Amino acid sequence: MTLQSTKSSAKTVLTSSPINTQKVIVPDKITATNRHSQIEKEAYYLAENENFKGDSVAHWLQAEASIDTKLAVK
Repeated sequence: MTLQSTKSSAKTVLTSSPINTQKVIVPDKITATNRHSQIEKEAYYLAENENFKGDSVAHWLQAEASIDTKLAVK
């Protein structure tokens, strides 16, 4: 999965997770909407990996921590 950005000054951070390999676009200024969207996608992949039988709150919290770590790399 690839997230796209319209800003030319955005940095691309390659990330690797046990679930999938994806590019996370890190714009110069992170908006709440952009962060939420990235967390939402990551949580979906975590749930998909467990055939949607796991704890959705745990997936969200894990995704949130993962995305915040990736955004902090900037």
